[in-house]
Amino acid sequence: MNNRYLNLFLKIFVYIFGIFVLSFAAVLIIRSGFGSGGWDAFNVNVSLLTNGKITVGMSSMMVGLTFLIIVLSFRRKLKYLFSLFPILFTGSFIDLWNLVLLKNFNPTNVYLKTLIFIIALFLLPLGLTILIKTNLSPMVYDEFTFILMDVFKSNSFAKVRIAFEAFAILMAIFIGLLHNGKFNEVSVGTFILSFLLGPIISMWSNILDKFIIKLNIEKSLD
Repeated sequence: MNNRYLNLFLKIFVYIFGIFVLSFAAVLIIRSGFGSGGWDAFNVNVSLLTNGKITVGMSSMMVGLTFLIIVLSFRRKLKYLFSLFPILFTGSFIDLWNLVLLKNFNPTNVYLKTLIFIIALFLLPLGLTILIKTNLSPMVYDEFTFILMDVFKSNSFAKVRIAFEAFAILMAIFIGLLHNGKFNEVSVGTFILSFLLGPIISMWSNILDKFIIKLNIEKSLD
């Protein structure tokens, strides 16, 4: 019984660490100036549109809660309420990094900004992969993608997810144009993330699977 609680505690710790890494990477990408992924770009542009009255983290929470309400209306299962935790934690950690810990971190050197973007490009999917591997709560964007697959009678998760991300980018562009006639946070990095996020998640998933298998083998030998 003690081992069971210890394992649960470790899972929760790793889960929160994953959110910490994910939010850190998201803010690093913002600071790089290369452009953020679809919904992150939307959140940044919303913050710009409201002159910071709605923070990036607050917008992230509002978007996540909107999709959670849609998921709950379709699925009608209490287990999806657990998605509330990553939504709130991620939004809070984004604001912690963006408004407090990295408040004065604004690199101007193009080489440094490029390096930051590349590092964050690998850290962001690492954080996502950690959340997936802990399997503690449903991922609201993934579940919403499954709902879209049901609605449009599609068997391709990848195609529906790409369409969903394209919608996010269009929404981000719309908010940017509404703010100052520019794309703002939608830039070359937005499209790099759209194409590379999936493959890098697969890479991290394979690495973590090998690490977990090795850990389990070592435990069995003790």
